Amino acid sequence: MHAEIIPGQERPVNRELWGSLQWHIGGVSHGWTGITVGRVTFEPGQANPRHLHPNCDEIPHVLEGELEHSLQDGSTGLLRPGDSIVIRHGLKHQARNVGTGRAVALVIFNDADRQVVGE
Repeated sequence: MHAEIIPGQERPVNRELWGSLQWHIGGVSHGWTGITVGRVTFEPGQANPRHLHPNCDEIPHVLEGELEHSLQDGSTGLLRPGDSIVIRHGLKHQARNVGTGRAVALVIFNDADRQVVGE
């Protein structure tokens, strides 16, 4: 067993129309096979596209703001700072910032090769 320190240097930010994604740990480029960790930011009133992950579960953990998560069965849940939701692989979902400021979440996936299928 060993531990690896991941340097805190600036990581690239993927800008989207609704906000941004910044990957911290994971992906085959880091040599990890079991986890992906990132930071997602939603601008006020914006939502990411409805999508699913066929190969991994997702756990968003809200750090700032309010995010409404809608699931394929029509249910919704409001998450505030400190709240998390477990979204199982294959479940269509979408997050929307319903607050007045930016919403920020830590997102964790149980696979380094996080796959996304959009609607």
